[in-house]
Amino acid sequence: MLTIITPTYNRGDFLPGTYECLLKQTSNDFEWLVIDDGSTDNTKEELEKLQSRTDRSFNMEFHLKPNGGKHTALNYAFPYIKGELSLILDSDDFLTEDAVETVLSTWQKYKNDEKICGLSFLKGKTTDESLAFFPKAEYRSNHIDFRINKNVKGDCCEVIRSDILKKYPFPVFEGERFVGENVLWVNMALKYDTVYVRKVIYLCEYLDGGLTKSGRKFRMNNPLGGMASSRVELNKRIKLKQRIKKAILYSCYGFKAGMKRKEILKTSGHPFLVGLFMPFGRYFYKRWSK
Repeated sequence: MLTIITPTYNRGDFLPGTYECLLKQTSNDFEWLVIDDGSTDNTKEELEKLQSRTDRSFNMEFHLKPNGGKHTALNYAFPYIKGELSLILDSDDFLTEDAVETVLSTWQKYKNDEKICGLSFLKGKTTDESLAFFPKAEYRSNHIDFRINKNVKGDCCEVIRSDILKKYPFPVFEGERFVGENVLWVNMALKYDTVYVRKVIYLCEYLDGGLTKSGRKFRMNNPLGGMASSRVELNKRIKLKQRIKKAILYSCYGFKAGMKRKEILKTSGHPFLVGLFMPFGRYFYKRWSK
């Protein structure tokens, strides 16, 4: 069974659309787990209405928590996940009608391989317009070697083995509301492979106010999260060009967090690389802070 996790914040008007797309699934072997991250709109009322409906053949469960950001909502979901696999579906996006069926049928080929942490499908504005490009119909690799080192850009629909997902909770920093999901994927890539499947099963349109469109200002306002996202990509398995970029960002976020030079170097785990490019980090900190 698949657990579809929807972390949501002030998207109450969109939840009925998400529900309708799940009703249309050609396979009902899934549960829908919604985590409301402290919404102040009509989210709770909409969830109660949806849970009371009798037209569905899948399990639905929702839980409320104080606002802390999407990564904290995902952490909060861990104890409630019942499925062997987990798929993260944002509340303003949709799945194709055959998405669950595609995930489960594909997983049958790989579920006995303990080195595989999950599957990665394509996202798109339509089923013919994907946000990323995979070179083969099915390609086994990992986030570091494939997505980072081969520079495969674009958001994807990741399906993760739930037991492995629970081993990698996101770091949480008091007063901050964002940590990049690359923290999860890079850490998993150090030990596990992913199968990349060239098929769009996730339809999305980025809305104003969402994380993807929030931009640099939002990231600069969460500097400890930015440091965590940058630090995981300083690993020597990652190509040098990307490590230099992350070294610059690490010191930039460090200065924004109010750290001194020595503290930034000490916490980086890669003091030579970060120190070498720290002048650039200071430059961008001053520029972006304006």
